[in-house]
Amino acid sequence: MAKILLVGAPGIAGVPNEVIEWLRAYGVQGHEFILGDTKTGDAKFHRTLSSLGLIDKSTIYTMNTVVENPYDLPIKKFNTLYDADTKQVLIEEDGNPDDTGYVISGVEKEMDIEHNREWYEFRDKRLINDCVMAILVLNTGEQTKRVQSMIMGLNIRNKPCYTFMI
Repeated sequence: MAKILLVGAPGIAGVPNEVIEWLRAYGVQGHEFILGDTKTGDAKFHRTLSSLGLIDKSTIYTMNTVVENPYDLPIKKFNTLYDADTKQVLIEEDGNPDDTGYVISGVEKEMDIEHNREWYEFRDKRLINDCVMAILVLNTGEQTKRVQSMIMGLNIRNKPCYTFMI
């Protein structure tokens, strides 16, 4: 079945009822949901998926360690390995021996990894690549760089993006 990306913008109070009904229907049809692990908007989707009994059809994508997962949704973790000699960062999917990894070059110090734009956007690019469509819940008039980047990435790949403004 299809994987549906869910994105909640920071500051949303919750998931609108219309979206909840969509999630319920998609879950009954056997679709899966993928999402990030932010403490803000993504966490609202975590709660909604849990309340709908869709934990087993949901996967949180995370870098190194899970930031937010109070409902124990399954995770897909990407490990970051730094090589000080080559100044490279290798990102590999945890537990996937077939993953060839992704390399970021030119990282001077290990403490710079999480401030590197390429590392920061890696998870969101994987979410976009793995989904067939996306549902976004946004605040009216407030768009973060992350949300703008995700919308642009979805559009470039011609993936449907349903946006709900609250």
